[in-house]
Amino acid sequence: MKSSEGRRRSGLGAARRAWTGALERLEGRTLLNASIDVAADGSLLYRSGPSPLAEVKISRVGEVYTFAANIAIDVGGNAPGLAVTGSGTPTVTVTGPASLRIEVAAVAQRVQIESTGVAADVAFQAHQQFLTLGGAGGVQALEGPITVSTDPGASDSRLIVDDAAGAYDAVHSPEYVLTADAIGANDPDVQARFAGITYSGVPHVTLLGTRQSSAASPLFLVYDTPDDADLSISADGFVGGAESTAPHVAVLGTSADPSSDLLIGSNVRPVISLASNSSQVTYLDRYQGPGAWIRVEGVRGEGYGLGADLVVLAGETGRVDVSIGNFWNPTRFQGDANWFMGYDPVTGPDNAYAALRDANGPAASGIYFRPGSLHSLNVDARGNRGASMMVDFRNGNPVPYGAPATGATNLPLQSLTYVGASATNQGSPYALSFVGDDASPYSYEVHTAVPLYRGLIALSEAPSPAQPRRVAYQLDSGAPLFDDTLAVGSYSFVYEIMDGTLASDYRLRRAPDGSIVSSAVPSDLALTAGGAAIDGRASLRIAERNPDAFLAETRINDKARAAVLRRWSIAPVSTTIDYASPAAVPGLLGLSVVDDSPSTFASNDVARLDALPPGVGVNVLQQYGDDRAIVSADGVAPASLVWLDGGPGTNTLEIDADQQVLRIDDLGDARFAVVRVVAGLGEVLFLYHQYGTPTIVDAPTSPQIAAVDGVALLAAADANETTRRKAGRS
Repeated sequence: MKSSEGRRRSGLGAARRAWTGALERLEGRTLLNASIDVAADGSLLYRSGPSPLAEVKISRVGEVYTFAANIAIDVGGNAPGLAVTGSGTPTVTVTGPASLRIEVAAVAQRVQIESTGVAADVAFQAHQQFLTLGGAGGVQALEGPITVSTDPGASDSRLIVDDAAGAYDAVHSPEYVLTADAIGANDPDVQARFAGITYSGVPHVTLLGTRQSSAASPLFLVYDTPDDADLSISADGFVGGAESTAPHVAVLGTSADPSSDLLIGSNVRPVISLASNSSQVTYLDRYQGPGAWIRVEGVRGEGYGLGADLVVLAGETGRVDVSIGNFWNPTRFQGDANWFMGYDPVTGPDNAYAALRDANGPAASGIYFRPGSLHSLNVDARGNRGASMMVDFRNGNPVPYGAPATGATNLPLQSLTYVGASATNQGSPYALSFVGDDASPYSYEVHTAVPLYRGLIALSEAPSPAQPRRVAYQLDSGAPLFDDTLAVGSYSFVYEIMDGTLASDYRLRRAPDGSIVSSAVPSDLALTAGGAAIDGRASLRIAERNPDAFLAETRINDKARAAVLRRWSIAPVSTTIDYASPAAVPGLLGLSVVDDSPSTFASNDVARLDALPPGVGVNVLQQYGDDRAIVSADGVAPASLVWLDGGPGTNTLEIDADQQVLRIDDLGDARFAVVRVVAGLGEVLFLYHQYGTPTIVDAPTSPQIAAVDGVALLAAADANETTRRKAGRS
């Protein structure tokens, strides 16, 4: 986002002649007055005179043109003998001119052409001059074409096209067409009443759209913007009107000049469609009101895509919804977006805007905003050939949290939403990633994962916040990886495998191709070593071994306490921890696996502890149902402590001794017991509860086990089961 710069300002600087107290006269006219001359062909020339701050309003009724000024107007030549009144006064009328030429001669003068039926030519000849076209009758009172130009040496002039009072109906809709040098109408009937405006060399151009349209939605079509100038659109619309009558601004192109700006402001909730821009576009919620719906083309191509910055200026209670996706580009699957979202590392959140930038875009252009200004930010990358997105929390929190628009309908969830492509960005292993450090603003993270590679992440500073920051995602089977290295104290991975079942029958669900299939999907959730995450450090991978579950793959680190919660299922459920790596997961101190299904839909789940992360305390709570736990002595050896609880039901526990020496100490009637694995580096403890009689397999030839009532050793004839399981684990 470029900084605001004052442009085209210059001082007058000329030496002033002392006033003698007498007014010089020429041909009966005072030199400080404005003047009118009419040539033989009927063309009328109005000169504003040398007086700074002089003003004039030009209007017509029929063939009679009125010039109302704040200084006297002298009528000089009148070759065709047109009817003229008021010469030498501030108000002059002329009947029947063939054309108008207005020369604005002195600094800070103002001219308004409220209505005209003939062609008009306006020339800025000094500094900081103002021209308003339209007024009480809007632009439809400008039946003659108008041309505006700037003479050499003049600067900082302003053109205001005022259609605020323009009256329209459902038949004759307000459709404005803006190019680099013209403003016109798109409706043929409106064109008959508004002949259009062309301009050149004007550094500041403003279009005030109608505020009176209660029946039709005003449309602003921006095909191009002027070089080295700023163009402002006031899309105020009809206050109190329905959403269907809200103004719509469509940006189909802008100047490639980096000093060109397009500013869009509104007091209602406009729809802004940004199909292509090559210079900065800014949306201004001037009254911090109902916000806006902004749509941005996310697939770059010839004439499409975000080619420069989009800046959202709104209050911290902003209600702006921004969506970027494949809305208009017909040549899909050609982009390779590499989105980065966060704050600048130097300025941080206190002095700068957060940004969503495409590193592969022109000059890394993007969308700049304050998180409180946006209600939602939706990034849909499905139209791209490949795409990845990183959310960077290291320099501040960029996730939107603004309030929803009052009375607006069909709003997205208050959040950041990312929909991935069928492949990742070239060079990026992940589809979506979070990066953070120990300065992360969050203490709690709840990641709810559901089928079809979807999920919702809630970030908060408290356990049960009223309004957490949310990130929703939907990934693809070709790019299913979510890398999460955000540092939090408490992390929950909630697996809702039954999400998406039909409301009419929970036994059925809709598949990715739209067909109706059974919701009885067996689940084998595996917690394994994920290798190097986005931050280059080791990670814990959470993924389904059953591809028919359509679950996104998650890698995590920097979670002090991580919990995996399994919600109910009507199919077999198992969870396996098979980390099998000597590299510790950075920041991970505790890991829990919990069967969170209710007693009415109890899951007979299986928990396998094949290999635990080094130095981590592991807790398994199997809850309701007839559950089974399988524990490897070698696998639990790296952990600091293991706790198993079968919960209510008829549960079984199998301990694979892996030829390790075990010591089992019964803790009494509560059926708590401690198993001590005497490994090479000492003893590792795990406690179990509510499993009844455990079974020990692959014990040493001469087992050294402290006797516990009911403990059974696997018979030699059953040793093949252990062999098969170990082979599969390898």
